[in-house]
Amino acid sequence: MLKRLSKSNGNKYTLISIIMIILMMYFFKFAFGGTEGSYPQFVYYGERKYEFSQTVSESSFRFIRKYGMSYEGYTLLLKRGERNLKTPEKVYIYAKWGKYKEYKLDNQI
Repeated sequence: MLKRLSKSNGNKYTLISIIMIILMMYFFKFAFGGTEGSYPQFVYYGERKYEFSQTVSESSFRFIRKYGMSYEGYTLLLKRGERNLKTPEKVYIYAKWGKYKEYKLDNQI
């Protein structure tokens, strides 16, 4: 029979490490993720200008990713029904915690 080399139980160390991971997650959440970033008033995509209209709170399953990025470097999202439109009326940018910034097409160009 093999002798047990260590008398301590591994479950105790696993529990301590899980608690440490959870505490570090809360620390980083409050230390670095507390402020909402600033977003531009206008977004340019495909020689079109979109103006900020409102912040919406919707499910992420309702959006799809638009090919390419805006001139400012943001990934633009569309609603699923507007996938085949060449010039969509509304585009969205993911803000944080399930909130999206809605931009409408500015026709004054």
